[in-house]
Amino acid sequence: MFFNSSDYPKNKVYRADRMREGERERLAKIAQDGRADRQWSGRAVRVAMVAAVIALVILAIFGLPQAASAQTLDMAAQGPLEAWPAPVMMAYRLGNYYLVKGHYERAADYFSEAIAQLPEGALDLDKNYAFLYWDLENAQFEAGQTQEALASYQQFLALMGDLATEEETAYVHDLAVALDRG
Repeated sequence: MFFNSSDYPKNKVYRADRMREGERERLAKIAQDGRADRQWSGRAVRVAMVAAVIALVILAIFGLPQAASAQTLDMAAQGPLEAWPAPVMMAYRLGNYYLVKGHYERAADYFSEAIAQLPEGALDLDKNYAFLYWDLENAQFEAGQTQEALASYQQFLALMGDLATEEETAYVHDLAVALDRG
């Protein structure tokens, strides 16, 4: 090292040179060892594993999209909503949307469309489809289509059979009585 003040600029240059030389040596050693490649590949592997886990979790939660042409028996073996064909689910969701927004006639149209798109025999195999008639009735009743609403309620009760609750049965009965009175 340098000891007098006139040597300070030389010391500064010497330090800068030593630092550059040390950095070059460090980079050369990394390149020789291949440590940089191993660090990157390790990071890349971790990122890929995290992405794969996230994708599997999303698939586990939401499942694979159901084909619109799925067999009715396969649908009955699955859970209630996972089995709904895509066009039925889309019409049902649009019906709910318009019901919430207060567009009751449009909601009734979408619920009717969902019912029309059900595969043949689906209503006999899965009672959850009967609730489409309940929602259709709600939209029809709010739209002022009381006779159609009563028919939808009665269709709901017929499909549910013994599974209909006493409250649902009483509600439909009371609505029929009220409509008969005028």
